[in-house]
Amino acid sequence: MRLKQEKGSVTLFVLVAMLLFCVILLLAYMNISNRNTEQMNNLRKIQSEYSQSQKSIDEIYEDTVNMLEGENNT
Repeated sequence: MRLKQEKGSVTLFVLVAMLLFCVILLLAYMNISNRNTEQMNNLRKIQSEYSQSQKSIDEIYEDTVNMLEGENNT
């Protein structure tokens, strides 16, 4: 009779350990997934800012060229 109780408690321990392991794996996966999503959002933001700054640099270059051409024509 005592052996059955010990088998039950071992089975319960294994079940709880497996559940805990699965929860830890799930949390680790969620953490990695959130980090990847955050990195992708930051990358998109950087790309957007770069493209906007590239446009403004091009505009500044064009204005400078136009100004220099205007000085040369006078």
